[in-house]
Amino acid sequence: MPRRYFFLWLPIVIALGAIAVTRISFNVDPLDVLPDDARGVKGLRVFADQFSGKGELIITLDGGMVEVSSEAQSLADCLSKSEELVSWVEWQPLWQEDPETASQLPAYAWFNGSLQDLVRLTDQLSPERISNTIDDVLEKLRFGLDGEVLAMAAYDPFGLLRPSGFSSGGGNDAGISSGGKYASMDGDFRAIYVGAPREDMNYNEASTWVNRVRSVVEQWRKDNKVSEELQIGFTGEPAFSAEIGSGMQRDMSGSVFAALALIHIVFWFFHRRLLPLAAIFFTLVMILSVTVIIGSLVLGRISVLSVGFAAILIGLAVDYGVVLYQQSRQQAGTFRAVYASVGKGILWAAMTTAVVFASLSFSVLPGIRELGILVALGVVIGAGFMLLVFGPLAAVLGRENTMDLPVTHGAGKGGFGRGALPVTLTLCVGLVVLLSLEGFPGFYKGIDVLRPVNTPADIAFSRMSKKLSLQEELSLPVVLVADSLEGLGERATRVEQLAEKLRGEGIVTSSVFSSAMIPSVNRQRQNIPLIRELLEDEARLRGALDKEFTEDAQQILISVFSSWRAFLENDTLPVRPHGDAINRVWRELVSEAGHRPAAMGLVQVKEGKLGNLQEALAVDEGVYLTGWQTMGSTIQVLVKRDLYLVFTPMVLLLFGMLYVVFRNVGEVVLGVGVLLLSALGLLAVMAIAGWQWNVLNICAFPLLIGTGIDYTIHMIGALRLHNGARDPVRFGIGRALLFCGISTAIGFGSLSLAGNVGLASLGKVCATGIIVTMTVAVFLLPGWWRFAKKVS
Repeated sequence: MPRRYFFLWLPIVIALGAIAVTRISFNVDPLDVLPDDARGVKGLRVFADQFSGKGELIITLDGGMVEVSSEAQSLADCLSKSEELVSWVEWQPLWQEDPETASQLPAYAWFNGSLQDLVRLTDQLSPERISNTIDDVLEKLRFGLDGEVLAMAAYDPFGLLRPSGFSSGGGNDAGISSGGKYASMDGDFRAIYVGAPREDMNYNEASTWVNRVRSVVEQWRKDNKVSEELQIGFTGEPAFSAEIGSGMQRDMSGSVFAALALIHIVFWFFHRRLLPLAAIFFTLVMILSVTVIIGSLVLGRISVLSVGFAAILIGLAVDYGVVLYQQSRQQAGTFRAVYASVGKGILWAAMTTAVVFASLSFSVLPGIRELGILVALGVVIGAGFMLLVFGPLAAVLGRENTMDLPVTHGAGKGGFGRGALPVTLTLCVGLVVLLSLEGFPGFYKGIDVLRPVNTPADIAFSRMSKKLSLQEELSLPVVLVADSLEGLGERATRVEQLAEKLRGEGIVTSSVFSSAMIPSVNRQRQNIPLIRELLEDEARLRGALDKEFTEDAQQILISVFSSWRAFLENDTLPVRPHGDAINRVWRELVSEAGHRPAAMGLVQVKEGKLGNLQEALAVDEGVYLTGWQTMGSTIQVLVKRDLYLVFTPMVLLLFGMLYVVFRNVGEVVLGVGVLLLSALGLLAVMAIAGWQWNVLNICAFPLLIGTGIDYTIHMIGALRLHNGARDPVRFGIGRALLFCGISTAIGFGSLSLAGNVGLASLGKVCATGIIVTMTVAVFLLPGWWRFAKKVS
């Protein structure tokens, strides 16, 4: 390609880059890296889609040691006035905000619940037994010790707000009768829940909306001269979505640009030539853009979690370009001559690396599968662009900047790599001893490495969890799904009975499964006659309350009975609660938003009994114990499956490909030696640094195999060409691979600064592994080869 035409590629590069960016999605869901058919993932997916409050922003007020209820009310009133900005605001339990509306849920639990419970209530309120019922309540008020029970008895002597199945085992009732989700016990911490105008916001829209709410809050602080000591935080799904998406975009784009910049700085340090620097830059941008475009056609829209392939691809593709340019400088010949020297090596290296990553398409982990396919495509595209686009220009530029060292084909003097064998033996013994003392790196089972840590939303959520959670035991949601509402109700009843059994066995301490909240035609049809009977006795029941109880008790009875009348006005069964405020609470218990109806319960697990609970609930396919704490065993099983079904066949396939490349068993053994010693070195560094494998940095394994094979093929090819001569190999391919290792490590090192723990760990492990692999290939492999070939 003539030099004067090279910059005509600039508009093409810009256009390809712009198209590629539009094919990347920055809406990040950690569950996207896990298979949907895994049991734990199914439950988390249902929980995230139907119960997680996607459009619910939580504003936390932390007064330290100062009570903040007045500030919470003032801020909630301020936000409520911004009707275009927020759809609803809640700062206290519904029974305090609107007692009449709040009574609808317990009324619904009677209307929709067990016939036996309603018969029991009707019997207690019958003319024959109502006096005894009132006397029992009065006795509790005189001699009882439990303050909360006494307060409820005084306000609700007939137990109308406490139906069976509405709340059990000491659990919560979605904030109807307790303020636990809104305020700490001493009142110095408050949570305000704010609804977004719509729930299906992408991360950009969520970020814009959260910032608008933040501006309103800041203006409220100024207008009301609120003390700066009051700490205000923002958390919840919109805040996390904004932070994760923006953080991922920043991390990935920053790492790509940092990698490109640092690689070019290193190239300038090695070669001090501007035109080849620009040529490599444009070629890399074209490779990345074309790979994203083609990859999106194969995979659909590419998730940002898979854009990590860009750092891998930059490092691998630049290797091919540097090898071409270095060989052009060394040979100072035509492109055909350069291609004859290293072209086949580049093609073989690209093919073997592509096979390594393509084998990841068989992984059960979608994130790894997508990344593998992208890198495999990119490596093939990268080799093609470097050979066909950059190669001819590199040949021309290389002739203008030839190396002073002449190329010789003899062995020469001074064997390259003398002393490699004793160094290798010392290293092997030292690494084995170190690993036996430190132990091998463990595997971190959680997937919270895919979420940012110590971000404002994460800090606010952690503080809220600490201040508002009073249980010492681990509380976990249990999601139930079924094909119909009737089936869902039956399943909830079975799980309630199982939870009682597990409580007796000491596995759980309490549970909430509100089967009475799941709409049921049969139960409602059975209960309607008794509900009508109670409504007909309303005047008598109100009269029974007149003498001994306050007006609040009368109001509760009136509200519950009003709700029953409203339910009876519906001609179609099953009846559901109505009204926006009450539906927000009801949807925390029952959801019909998905393909199958779902309900959510809560269990508190005793320490050390999580495995027992998972085993007990696993017998029912429609019951899922959820929460990130439950994903450890799921991830461990998936990674082990990949290890046996993907990584092991990958290694065997590579042995075969190495033999096809070298046609020499001894050189295949040398290639395997490079991989094994590099792996030992990486494991030793990880053990010393205290790093662990996780679901994201496990991707470093195929990368290191690919780069190890790349470097081995290039080095052995050069050793063959020069018969092991020291200077041509050292100043030719040795220098090129030294640059390749440094540049690729820089690409991944830029990821180590990411705010996302998983990306940062991937960057650290990959950068370390590549430096180790490059060191072995450049400084030890030549000595091994010379010893095997008996070259002096």
